Amino acid sequence: MQLPKTERKAIHVGVHNTDNKWVNFLLWLNNTYGKDGDDSVWFPSQEEYYEYNYYRIHSTISGVVSGDTLRIQLTMPSGEYFYYPSLTLNLSGIQTENVRTVSTNDAVTGFSFGNHNGGLTLNIDCRNHLVEHATHYVEAYEKNPTSLSLADARYFVNQLKESTIKEALLKRLE
Repeated sequence: MQLPKTERKAIHVGVHNTDNKWVNFLLWLNNTYGKDGDDSVWFPSQEEYYEYNYYRIHSTISGVVSGDTLRIQLTMPSGEYFYYPSLTLNLSGIQTENVRTVSTNDAVTGFSFGNHNGGLTLNIDCRNHLVEHATHYVEAYEKNPTSLSLADARYFVNQLKESTIKEALLKRLE
């Protein structure tokens, strides 16, 4: 964590036997550096990390400013068996309060953005089955309406970009 972000490496840890020390360590790591801490550590599967890193290295990003509009074109080349086509794009010097509207093409199925580290973070997801996945959890909630199934359904529906499909799924959860 003492190195600049561009010089940090990924690590892979495999553990055959665990105990409460490992549980407490992982909890501390999450609370300090993970999603419940400063959000500087990410815990993906090995496949997800490989794909994300591949996209990070091989994607092309271009931007054009016209008046008060920024148009970003992002190309993410994927491998034959890739499953996690997603990227996080950080734009420095812009905040959500400066954003009037955001639109994406049909290749983008999930999209969210927010302020982070003095800039804007865009989470772009292009998984082909993201809508079907969210629909599955909504249907599971409808068949067995518990607080847990509702939380699962909301989680997956909220991954979708703003659309009439997302609105309809959210309405089914009311």
